[in-house]
Amino acid sequence: MSYAFTFSYVFCLFSNTSFAEDNSNADKIGVGLGSGTTTSAFTAKKYFEPNTAVQAFVGTRGATSLHTFSLGADALFEFTLREADIGRFFYGYGAGIGMFSYSGLGFDSIGFSGVGELGVHFSSIPLEIIIDIRPSIFLGDFAGISLLSGGSAVRWYF
Repeated sequence: MSYAFTFSYVFCLFSNTSFAEDNSNADKIGVGLGSGTTTSAFTAKKYFEPNTAVQAFVGTRGATSLHTFSLGADALFEFTLREADIGRFFYGYGAGIGMFSYSGLGFDSIGFSGVGELGVHFSSIPLEIIIDIRPSIFLGDFAGISLLSGGSAVRWYF
């Protein structure tokens, strides 16, 4: 276990500078629609370095659960796969947390997830499209494990 932590720490430490590429959205805030660990609805994303970002989600537990309330957040490291005429293709990894309730604003469950993502930042317009996979574990009233959870987001950058 300690070897895995040490490897992850060293990889993150060196990857912040060695894989950093030109990210035209790094100084902007992205807002749009998306889904995270427990949330589907509104999302916002802010870069703190060209390849380090935090994204947040506010909405419902799922598209068919409109009577729920949910919050979520992810911390991400992103790296350029390829620069192309249409934009920057990238991948990323990180961790997410989400809380949701079926009975108002008190929270019934909390979820933790790993995040692996693929996305594109378009060069002609300030738009980002992302798909991700989120193996998750949920604690509380709705406890369980979901190895094939996923998410997506479309964000416009200002």
